Amino acid sequence: MKKILAIVIALFIALFGVACASDKTTDNPVDGGGATDGNTTETEGPSNKTPLKVFAPDGAPAFALSGLMENSDYDIEVVASNTIGSKITGGEADLVIAPTNAIVNLFNKGKDYRIIAGATRGNLFIVGVGSGDGLTLADLVGSVVGVIGQGQTPDLVLRYILESNSVDYAIADAPVSGKVGIRYYADGPSVIKAVKAGQAAFGLLGEPAATNAVATIEDAEMLDVQELYRQAEDGNSYGFPQAVLAVKYETYTARKSDVDAFVTAYAAAENFAEENPAKAVELVKAHMTEGVAASIQSLSAETARRCNISGAALTQQDKADINAYIQLILDLEAEDVASGAIASSVGGKLPDDSIYIIG
Repeated sequence: MKKILAIVIALFIALFGVACASDKTTDNPVDGGGATDGNTTETEGPSNKTPLKVFAPDGAPAFALSGLMENSDYDIEVVASNTIGSKITGGEADLVIAPTNAIVNLFNKGKDYRIIAGATRGNLFIVGVGSGDGLTLADLVGSVVGVIGQGQTPDLVLRYILESNSVDYAIADAPVSGKVGIRYYADGPSVIKAVKAGQAAFGLLGEPAATNAVATIEDAEMLDVQELYRQAEDGNSYGFPQAVLAVKYETYTARKSDVDAFVTAYAAAENFAEENPAKAVELVKAHMTEGVAASIQSLSAETARRCNISGAALTQQDKADINAYIQLILDLEAEDVASGAIASSVGGKLPDDSIYIIG
């Protein structure tokens, strides 16, 4: 398992994502094999100046968009993480940041959103009170770790790391001797609440929620999941493609110049939150969907850096790295899927190359 990325990168050059909208059809120039790497060859008509509708879930993905939130060419909304999928399935989003496995899952089921850029390359941390000498995996044994949703990215990455380090685990609501107990929760705030209430000793959280949780839990520390992942992958420097930017293919073909301009501006604003943390929080709060409270009330440059925002347009290397990550997930979930315990979080297979739009 430790060598899986190296092996898969050598064999594949594809990516991974969350998607939905209009179904793929045989007269689509990409799906029909008439284009390479998902890029359209159609002639574009006059640009439609209606603002592109862009969605992101609250947290690090929202901060990836913060540098574009004052641009009137884009109508950006930050929504609760458990509603981001509906923006894709309903076809409302022209562009969307979403978990990579979710995009791939929906694409494999016929929903036509294509991956066009990165978003975050891993920003997970385990938070809780350890021995006082810095958290380690050994601190988790015999305790319960609160995790967001079975089969979602935090769960999959944690189980991969535990298996890579020969640490036994069990899905359990109470501590299990000699094992790491994994208890699932609906979202990050629920995990934090569980840790504070003593239902879980530790919580697996993304930045910037992890830093905020440490500030509210006495004597809490953080364990860097990205570093554990790099160790499991023999020094892989890419990290894991936690979230990506996807585009509705209908929008891409109709407004290619507008989408390309967005991706260029998006990449240029990659460091906005780190360089302007207070302004980034202000903008994200201002773009929250009505009725949804922003979970992030403050941000430091250091925390923004730990969000691991990566907004560059897609490259061939990205395809290889992300496809390797998909294969890792397929391997992890194979037994549970075969037994009928869970459905595949990536649609049961690697996506074909048409999911990728290479910049």
